[in-house]
Amino acid sequence: MAAAELIRVEIACPDGADYRIIQAELPVGATARDALAAFDLALTEGRTLGLFGRTVGTDTPLADGDRLELYLPLQVDPKTARRQRAATNAKKSGGR
Repeated sequence: MAAAELIRVEIACPDGADYRIIQAELPVGATARDALAAFDLALTEGRTLGLFGRTVGTDTPLADGDRLELYLPLQVDPKTARRQRAATNAKKSGGR
């Protein structure tokens, strides 16, 4: 296959507390689903996909230089976490 018929993408996958980055060369016209299948990665329940921080579906076509990201499900609602931090900080500062 000629180089012009391939695109280079990165796939960011959760790996414990961090992410690992996989460099991939895929055929032009490959989708997010194709990228996952190429590395035997599964989109399990509660996980979502993104491209540069924007949520996308598995049928999204990839372009040269894209970074496909697999997101873990949220453990805590961000609004709830913010309220808890604010309450903790208020107790530490004496309620100011």
